[in-house]
Amino acid sequence: MLITWDNSLWFEFSMTSMKCLFEQVVVNALIKAIPSIANVMMVCLIFWLIFGIVGVQFFAGKFFKCVDADGNKLSPNITANRTECYAKGYEWINSKVNFDNVLMAYLALFQVVSVVFI
Repeated sequence: MLITWDNSLWFEFSMTSMKCLFEQVVVNALIKAIPSIANVMMVCLIFWLIFGIVGVQFFAGKFFKCVDADGNKLSPNITANRTECYAKGYEWINSKVNFDNVLMAYLALFQVVSVVFI
């Protein structure tokens, strides 16, 4: 009886072990990169805080709008301010994205950076 060596099994074993080794190297590299990623995130958060504070100073309370019963925004020619809006029977609401406080400013800036619009 002849014993033959099946090369395909050796190749499959070798590729499987290389795949596990590669995955381990990738995971270790990602774990070692966490402090650098945290530093970059801190810098981004500080810049967002600065721009958020500036945005609150410039835009706090400026994103209100007058809407009708269907939720359609009315033109400023129809209602110029809140008292006219309420006098004509419409509703005066704030936009979802605003700069009324720093947390909402963070959310607005994150939406601009990540291009996620509500």
